Amino acid sequence: MTYVTRGPDGPRRLQRAAGAAEIGAARNGAAAVSPDRGRFRRTAWRGVLLLMLNGMVATCGRGRPEPLRGTAMDVPRPAFELTDTDGATFDFSARTAGRAGILVFGYTNCPDVCPLNMAAVQRALAGFDMAERERVRVVFITVDPDRDSPQVLRTWLDHFGSDFIGLRGEPGEVDAILSSLHLSPVMHDATAGDEAQISHAARVLVFPPSGHRTLLYAGDTLAEDLRHDLPILLTDRP
Repeated sequence: MTYVTRGPDGPRRLQRAAGAAEIGAARNGAAAVSPDRGRFRRTAWRGVLLLMLNGMVATCGRGRPEPLRGTAMDVPRPAFELTDTDGATFDFSARTAGRAGILVFGYTNCPDVCPLNMAAVQRALAGFDMAERERVRVVFITVDPDRDSPQVLRTWLDHFGSDFIGLRGEPGEVDAILSSLHLSPVMHDATAGDEAQISHAARVLVFPPSGHRTLLYAGDTLAEDLRHDLPILLTDRP
């Protein structure tokens, strides 16, 4: 302590004054804090508050799932068996279990939507690594089995993906599958002969690995929407 008064009683008076100030501060519950120490405490509290806020933001982020672009439908993965292009029976439910199953209906003579849908699926999967690609199974069901022989169907599908699975079945079997998915049955234009046009469900269906729901995709953003949603759906463990 520095004493300003140098008289014989000066130091005592200043010391007593300081002591009285300390006693008064103690009675008022106050503590003498240096400016540097006060700044340190304020900085520390700011840091604690920032950490708390960051934790709240991170928690909120984890609790809010990424929105999907497909249209969700409360329909489970269908169970059916059709014949593949090798002549073997393909059990859709068993062979796509634990995977994201992509199901498309169409025919090889389709002039527009069928090749566009398959090309979009091909583009959506182009950036997947081998592990991700292994967890996706693409299945195409022809609605025109009379013209889509196993060889014709296989050759057409190979333009989009050599591992894409082509299935054939009787018209009644295919319509039953469509009905189970709440989709319209196949309609044939019998007046057009070999150039007959066929009306059929043109949406791409995706079944997550859990198989408890169905997502529908269509339109010009099909490839982008699938590319966005599939990595999210692959986290949906069965």
